[in-house]
Amino acid sequence: MNRATRRRQQKLENARSAKSGLANNPHARVMAQAAEYYQGGNALGAVAACESILAEDPDHAHANQLLGIIAIQQKNFEKAVAYLTRATTAMPEDAVMLTHLGTALSYADKLAAAMDTFKAALQIDPELVDAWNNLAGLSVRMDDPASAISYYQRALAVNERVAAVHANLANTLLAVGRVEEAITHYHRALSIRPRFPEAEYGLAQALRDNGEMAEAIEHYTIALDQDRSHVNAMASLAFVSDQLDAGMHTRIRNTHKLAAPGSDERKLLCFALGKHEEKEGKFERASELFTEGNSIHRATLKYSPEKSAEQIARIGTIFNREFFDSRMGFGASTAAPIFIVGMPRSGTTLVEQILASHPQVSGGGELSQFPATVFTKMLTLHSAGFPDAASLLQADDVQQIAQDYLGALDETITGNSHFTDKLPGNFLMVGLIKLAFPNAKVIHCTRDPRDTCLSMFKIFFPSGGHHFSYDLGELIDYHRNYQSLMQHWKSLFGDGIIEANYETIVTDPETSIRALLGQCGLEFDQRCIDFHATKRVVRTASAVQVRRPIYTSSIGTWKNYAPYLPGLAEAN
Repeated sequence: MNRATRRRQQKLENARSAKSGLANNPHARVMAQAAEYYQGGNALGAVAACESILAEDPDHAHANQLLGIIAIQQKNFEKAVAYLTRATTAMPEDAVMLTHLGTALSYADKLAAAMDTFKAALQIDPELVDAWNNLAGLSVRMDDPASAISYYQRALAVNERVAAVHANLANTLLAVGRVEEAITHYHRALSIRPRFPEAEYGLAQALRDNGEMAEAIEHYTIALDQDRSHVNAMASLAFVSDQLDAGMHTRIRNTHKLAAPGSDERKLLCFALGKHEEKEGKFERASELFTEGNSIHRATLKYSPEKSAEQIARIGTIFNREFFDSRMGFGASTAAPIFIVGMPRSGTTLVEQILASHPQVSGGGELSQFPATVFTKMLTLHSAGFPDAASLLQADDVQQIAQDYLGALDETITGNSHFTDKLPGNFLMVGLIKLAFPNAKVIHCTRDPRDTCLSMFKIFFPSGGHHFSYDLGELIDYHRNYQSLMQHWKSLFGDGIIEANYETIVTDPETSIRALLGQCGLEFDQRCIDFHATKRVVRTASAVQVRRPIYTSSIGTWKNYAPYLPGLAEAN
């Protein structure tokens, strides 16, 4: 039975079996009027017509369905779920209605129920593109990008000319670092729908990650030409462009003024406009904008500086000399991993770019696999998890952590003699890194704390995390706690932790890079000096900077802001 025949048969069965169906239904005329109102943009008229039907027939499927769709658009998701549940109860074999219900459940944060509902719709109609697309989007929310990619591909197998699905697939591919594939699908989306600002913006992001800055700027600009209020494009353009023209500066400033106080849009524009004011030497105004942007985001977080400080202190207490002396010989023998740790914005991306330019080193980027593996294993030992369960670790457990970590990495990362794992927050994990990989290199990146804290304060991290960085006082306190823990690791492991200082590298690059390579057991290679020419994906806040030759202009930037940001000068 082909698709068209199956759908005709389904419609016939629905009309026969559902007492509130449109065929031979006394409410057909009013329902048709409701649909006409809705299509004409008269939501109030559509709601009134549907409610008049439900007053006589509360289980009318199509009236409940339309009210559910309108409720979704009005962001009243619980009401949408109620209407669409009644609709699908009356017509349980209607795949489109089930898809609408799944959408409402998803928006209402009932993710497991939404997943089941989308799958039920696809059992009825495996060629329903919207259901595949929505199922994929839900998988992204549930942190399952592999399934999402598979579902988007299923949707395109049904109809390859749906621009939104190509763009959604591209977004997911970009999120997992498959940048070239993402670029292909953004281009495909734009070939189908030439005026598609979200696809233009996504393409610009992918080109930026790929180091193609001029092309990225071009597509950010196209996105803004097509959608003059595209806040993400404005913010991104401000960060990749050395100099905004006067017209773009005016547009960002005016959009910032009009943005609702406390909104996400105003937050992003604060950071973008602050960066431009900084370039013009207006540091007081830039300070005000960065402070406003940070305070907007801080208000959305449940971060506790007290709990953070307690955890860092607890790590240092648990992972003491006795802990390691009793576990000598644990872990895997491989020397392949090179872990790069430190505070964000302390030079970790620069150090990785230098090392990844060496022919024997693969750049892994910010890998989440090591902490994920540790947390999983710890929970199997005790419900307290990390770090408290560490006292229960035996040799087999540590070996399992090492094996699971290496097994979770892509072969493109592990295929070389060495690979980098540049997750700054792994400074919390140095003890377990040295336990699981005693022969691995651990590089600690340092930078003047005042410049480090300021650099973080000027950045919004769209990928999440770094909750400590959105209040300057909390950020400075966190930096001090980080320093204390790193001093503890240094007292335990000494030269087993390689120090890489940002100021030293940028003021004397060749000497510093030669020394760094030697400490990592690598021979000198000129490509490490010319790291900015290395073609690789970089997806951190420093993606723009590492495409440039060494520069020293970021040293001492804090002095420009010290008069306007209380406490910054004392962060040292």
